[in-house]
Amino acid sequence: MANVVKNIAKSMGVEIESIVFPRNMINKKYLEVCYKNGITSYRGTEKAYIYNIDPKSIFYKWQLFRILRIIDGYVNITGYNTYNVKNINKKHNIINIPSSRFLRPFDSKLKAFEWLKLRRIRKSMKHAAKNNELFHLWWHPHNFGANMEENFKNLESIFKEYQLLNDKYQFESVTMTDLANEILKKNASPIEFTYIYSSIKSFTLHDYHISSIESI
Repeated sequence: MANVVKNIAKSMGVEIESIVFPRNMINKKYLEVCYKNGITSYRGTEKAYIYNIDPKSIFYKWQLFRILRIIDGYVNITGYNTYNVKNINKKHNIINIPSSRFLRPFDSKLKAFEWLKLRRIRKSMKHAAKNNELFHLWWHPHNFGANMEENFKNLESIFKEYQLLNDKYQFESVTMTDLANEILKKNASPIEFTYIYSSIKSFTLHDYHISSIESI
């Protein structure tokens, strides 16, 4: 099946090198299969426990944790969730480029809190830019099918914030695959590896994911 998917993508001029697992269901066997099929990176979860509950755990279906994840999208419960690229390493032969924040779609019931959601994202982006770290924002494009005006307005405000950070801190963007390839260069030369890491600042958007890296 994996070869079929890759061949279809290749016929369209697309090379599949990164992956996001449905519902973030990640395990070692999946990663091994991906590695054998040329996948170099995947999107992992935030570090906090509420994002890493084992599906086999009795806590997995507790609504409390779902509510906490929603609240965390508006106010800072689990931290900025930005990452020092030096600490991103190869696990199971594939690089984990972890999530920082899910851009929740506009919800009319939570309209009064939209500014909190955007402020949460902007503050994390700024923290990453100032501290030379990775910020990985992601969303589901199909979520923008409803309330399109509001969702694209929110996205535009994030892009504007990115531009400000780019101007002030050289906060730049690359894809997950590009970032993974830069990290993999550590195998080429210890000196080159140090230089690459000292140059990386990352802003990643996913499902349209953009990481960032300074010109090297």
